[in-house]
Amino acid sequence: PPQSATAVTTLNLPWYESSNDNTQISTNRSGNIFTRYRSGAEGGAYKAWKEIAKFIEATATYNAPSIASLGTTTTTVSLTGAVLGDFAHVSFNISLQGLIASAYVNAADVVTIVLFNPTGSAIDLGTASVKVKAE
Repeated sequence: PPQSATAVTTLNLPWYESSNDNTQISTNRSGNIFTRYRSGAEGGAYKAWKEIAKFIEATATYNAPSIASLGTTTTTVSLTGAVLGDFAHVSFNISLQGLIASAYVNAADVVTIVLFNPTGSAIDLGTASVKVKAE
């Protein structure tokens, strides 16, 4: 499946066809959204697929320090293609034990992860795999 905004000729994926039978929408496994439309009257040939929304993601290993009650810690993850204004999301492959995780695009190609400890005691997560996604 395509990973960039270039046109593609086929997508072997489930698709949704609008009620007027002239537009199709599809997604790939990366979550990117594509559309294509018919040229001319109904029944005409479809134009090439064009990307209309893009999700990018990266995975990193992170060993957060012990976070005191009401404390925070931050780290950054390189995410090529992320730009200021993108929505950013973060997930961990381990329990956060009550920590609150957030993410934002801090600069071009950089996502900042913030962990906040709202609990009454320190939390030490240990090493985790962290996934960040921007859209």
